[in-house]
Amino acid sequence: MSLHEILSRQPDQLLQGFLLAWHGVSANLGAQAVPAAVPRSIERLHRVAAVAPQFWSHNRLETADDPLDDGNHLVFYIENQGVDLWAIARSDREHADPPVWRLGELGAGWSLEAPAVSTFIAQMAVLEGVMGAAHIASGTDFPAAAMTAALESFHRLPLPAWANPGPHQFFASDHCLAFIHGPFDNGYGHIFIGAQDETDLVFLAPHLHLDWAFF
Repeated sequence: MSLHEILSRQPDQLLQGFLLAWHGVSANLGAQAVPAAVPRSIERLHRVAAVAPQFWSHNRLETADDPLDDGNHLVFYIENQGVDLWAIARSDREHADPPVWRLGELGAGWSLEAPAVSTFIAQMAVLEGVMGAAHIASGTDFPAAAMTAALESFHRLPLPAWANPGPHQFFASDHCLAFIHGPFDNGYGHIFIGAQDETDLVFLAPHLHLDWAFF
């Protein structure tokens, strides 16, 4: 099954399939124990952390037995420099698939990031998958048309944009993941593509006139 098909599945099937396809990890997630204090909708992420902590390579999952709590929100995901926090509402602790809220710039307050945890999981899988890939190609200030052409073989996933500076568009092909910041009002944006096998990036050969960075 291709990555774009896996990322269109329901959360439990998505995570099980993504772990195998992207990380080579086969595990029975349902057999993993979860601390009682973990909110219901976040339990599946703690099960992933128990068998594949490498899922998180950029930001981090809050894995404390008692999640961070500001009185109104329970934080479960933290940006790598601690600038952004993602949470569910405290009142949604027992909800199966509640909205996800983001706290970013100081004084900005909490804002809606994703309509449901299940949506956020798919977004997070793409972001973390790209940033933790064995091979990454990235471009800064690329024209929108150039980014579209480079991702011609990809499927754009039906996922909403994250707030700045998060990804605005999410993509997957058979073997690669990608996301785009933008395009912005000036018609340019930033692109990031991840692959676990270097040969999966050969599709970029016609686009090497652009100023790509490879990692």
